[in-house]
Amino acid sequence: MALTAPSSTLTGQTIAASYDQVLFLDSASGVTEATLKIVSGTAGKTALSISDEHVLVKGVDTNNAAGFEVQQTDGTSILKIAAGTPSATLIGPLTVGANDLGHDVIFHGNTDSSNMTWDTSEDDLVLNDATLSIVQDDAQYGISVDQNTNQKAIYVDHDGVTSESSLYFASPTTTTGTVIRVDDCDALTTGRMMELKSASTSDGTRSLVQITNDAAAATGATCLSIQQDSTGKAISATGGIVEEGGTLKENLLTNSGFGVWGDSTLENVGSDLVTGGAFTGGASGWTLETGWSASSNHLVSTSGGFNNAAYRSITTVAGKLYRVSITCDGYTDGSVAAWTNAQSLIGNVLTGTGTSTVIFEATGTSHSVGAIIKTAGSDFTADDFTCFEVTPGCVAADNLAFDGWVKDATIDIHREHNHATYSKDGSFYSLKCTPSAANDYVYWPDSTTASQTQWTQRFAGRTITIGAWIWTATSTHVRTWANDGSDVYSSYHTGGSGWEWIELTHTMSSSATYAYFGFRFTQSSGVAYISQPMLVFGSSIGEGNYTRPQGEVVYFEKKVTSNYLHNNIGLSDEDATLNTEADSNGAVPKGAKGIFVLTNCGDEGSAASAATDTWFTMRADGNQDWIYYNVPQGKADDKRHIKTAWQPCNTDGDVTYGVYASGSDTFDVVQFEYKGVQLR
Repeated sequence: MALTAPSSTLTGQTIAASYDQVLFLDSASGVTEATLKIVSGTAGKTALSISDEHVLVKGVDTNNAAGFEVQQTDGTSILKIAAGTPSATLIGPLTVGANDLGHDVIFHGNTDSSNMTWDTSEDDLVLNDATLSIVQDDAQYGISVDQNTNQKAIYVDHDGVTSESSLYFASPTTTTGTVIRVDDCDALTTGRMMELKSASTSDGTRSLVQITNDAAAATGATCLSIQQDSTGKAISATGGIVEEGGTLKENLLTNSGFGVWGDSTLENVGSDLVTGGAFTGGASGWTLETGWSASSNHLVSTSGGFNNAAYRSITTVAGKLYRVSITCDGYTDGSVAAWTNAQSLIGNVLTGTGTSTVIFEATGTSHSVGAIIKTAGSDFTADDFTCFEVTPGCVAADNLAFDGWVKDATIDIHREHNHATYSKDGSFYSLKCTPSAANDYVYWPDSTTASQTQWTQRFAGRTITIGAWIWTATSTHVRTWANDGSDVYSSYHTGGSGWEWIELTHTMSSSATYAYFGFRFTQSSGVAYISQPMLVFGSSIGEGNYTRPQGEVVYFEKKVTSNYLHNNIGLSDEDATLNTEADSNGAVPKGAKGIFVLTNCGDEGSAASAATDTWFTMRADGNQDWIYYNVPQGKADDKRHIKTAWQPCNTDGDVTYGVYASGSDTFDVVQFEYKGVQLR
């Protein structure tokens, strides 16, 4: 039913019973379909118009600042829509939709496609072609993220960008604070505080992390400072650490390549390589030259011919040392010696019962070993032919170790020849350690030196780092070690049967009473191998940075005599190669640059005229000139001449020697002693 205009105006304080309406439409037909009609107490005088589907509030003569307003009973405005300067003010929460039944909300910008959208289908707030700008003038966070589920708290998808930063801090004004800080990350177990990763295959030169102090005057600024309060690694780097424009740190350790072993004895490695050397039941597999035969569990020489041999072939590894041993267990006359076809070497010549041995370096994968007759018509019996691989070792219950170092009395140490598993690329030798008591040790230097004031003051108050490659299959066992009056240790090798770089950094006490460094073996068993140890001044070394002094000289701590030339009496003219490693029982390492030698020589005819050449001499090889000379020429017959001097070696560490005698069997080398080695 349509409302009709009243016949008179409303007056007084109450509504007369005859009035059925207060407001009326300015149309007798009332509300009609889709047509706005003014609702008014007086026709044409209000801002309110309505239809069946539309409500309009429109000023009649002005744009009011509160064209539409909702107030509480006390007059407080809670919703106001202004027409003067278009705006809307809402006091109180605004709810769009209901729980689990949302709706999109879009706030448009002044630029096409720029808006902020609440996307109810994704439950995401999206800024399209817009920037989130936060201006925080209060002492509060600019952005606070409270992430309580196992998901990323901030995720940046930075596609399509080639030369701009994904995260940029523009000119921070921080002076004493920290620009980026991760604090109290105390729940970590096997996780990380930061990971930076790139899988780019480009070969372009680049730094994945760049730290630049761009002010030359900022001399107090440290580009990278790492504080490691545990004994774990401060820096672990694969591929090496390179100081551009710098040099490798000096290695303070001597004999760090484990090459020089003057205090050692030759120790057997593995089992006997000779089959049937006891000749039980015969000499099957042996070659017996004229004069040799097998009988009664030994070999027999019957009127044996000079240089006739009894031998068999064994398998060898080129470069390794081997020791052949034979026993003369019955003697009538003549002479015999151990023999190998490697350089045609012979051992000490026996002229009675006894044992002859010869040390040789294999030059191939097989060699003949056995015994050789050194006097025509010899008659004797020989037995117990053996051949073992050998290497220098210190196995006595004392503190003698490779030169310059000390070991515990209960640990055995050996020089390990280059090996696919037990030596580490970067050094030919490694150190094999076999402890037999808990907390065995190997250290440098000797205890007397380590406690001298002139030594300890070199280290007092200074930061040192000792590191090494270590291999062991025993956990909680091997670690590097320093002592300044108190023991300090690195972390343990994991025991994972692989090479691990283990490093310890320590600031030595300013009142140090000792200064020694080395390795401790916590367990009472468990073989370990050490390679490329380094001791430096400074807080790091880094794997792959091993070095030792070029031309390092190591002097032997005890007398090392020549197997072949020492006390060799009655020599004639001779010119031959001397394998210094085999000749010194391994005390001289492969590839030595030079040897320091003492010789004591004489000749039966040395008193003859000055024109008679009598001397002992050495040179590196046939392409070099003779350098070392011991000349007894002109002295009274058999009077000796002593000479000490350095002699360069060839690239293998060997030398060529020459004997020039006044006659047949007249020259004597009474002494030939190795005193020291120069390393390359």
